[in-house]
Amino acid sequence: MYPDGLVVSTKASTDLLDAFLDDLLQWAKTELGLVEMGVGPRERHYESALIVMLRIETSRAFPWIGKLTTKLKELQAGYGLHPFEFSFNGISVAIDPLTHVGRQPAPFTIARRVNVPFEADTYYTTAPLKTADHLALLEALEAALR
Repeated sequence: MYPDGLVVSTKASTDLLDAFLDDLLQWAKTELGLVEMGVGPRERHYESALIVMLRIETSRAFPWIGKLTTKLKELQAGYGLHPFEFSFNGISVAIDPLTHVGRQPAPFTIARRVNVPFEADTYYTTAPLKTADHLALLEALEAALR
């Protein structure tokens, strides 16, 4: 709890968190006499984190990755190193933190799950969205990148 807000975190869906907050605020009004002062914008910010399996055809979705990984392999070979096979690992999009004052949304990220073979297609992903919206966005992304 903070003077100007609450942070609630759980492994449950954001729908459950919304219901919890609504119930908590109603309880505080009824039982504790909480009075809303009408100060500032009443906002709810979300951050969803999921572990998902995504079937993404990265060579088709990101054709430039093949050129990048080939160049990386060539440059490392020039160092006398074993020619490692590089592959798509993840993406991240975020706002420029210098363009917005105040609470900022978390970045949208997709990254391969640590210590899981790439062929398992398992990813850790975060988004500044409700859980259901996050899942819908991932489904749309997966469909677009197949």
